[in-house]
Amino acid sequence: MNATDSGNAIRIDLMLIANMIAPKARVLDVGCGEGVLLEYLGAFKQVDGRGIELSMTGVREAVRRGLSVIQGDADTDLKDYPSRSFDYVVLSQTLQATHNPRRVLENLLRIGTHAASFGAWPHAGNRFAVLSVVGYAQHSFLHGAGFRHSVRGNGNRH
Repeated sequence: MNATDSGNAIRIDLMLIANMIAPKARVLDVGCGEGVLLEYLGAFKQVDGRGIELSMTGVREAVRRGLSVIQGDADTDLKDYPSRSFDYVVLSQTLQATHNPRRVLENLLRIGTHAASFGAWPHAGNRFAVLSVVGYAQHSFLHGAGFRHSVRGNGNRH
């Protein structure tokens, strides 16, 4: 299915993320915009979805759709979420807009059992850089254009 119930087409990166998420999971979408992914996951995977969005316009639209979304900033507000409170934490086209991406990633790994981030990175030839996380202990960037980096759960590069 390539559309949400409201008729808005779902982006390919959101479809890829949706395909990674187990049915009935607890999901936090950081930078959820108008809630297109949350709406899709609710309709097709029956997830318990929550969102955090910087833009009040996005928050209002998501709430209008009946979604549980609050206004917040990934750089400052993720620290307030309890550890392991979600099965999946998702960022899509958000990480590159943060002031402290490393801290944001550390919080993602703390908050969720799994995390996924998709975004276009200008220094990577506008290809998608993909973060795929399997648990808190380890994650690695799959990359385009030679972008390589991995971090252990403690945040140290190796």
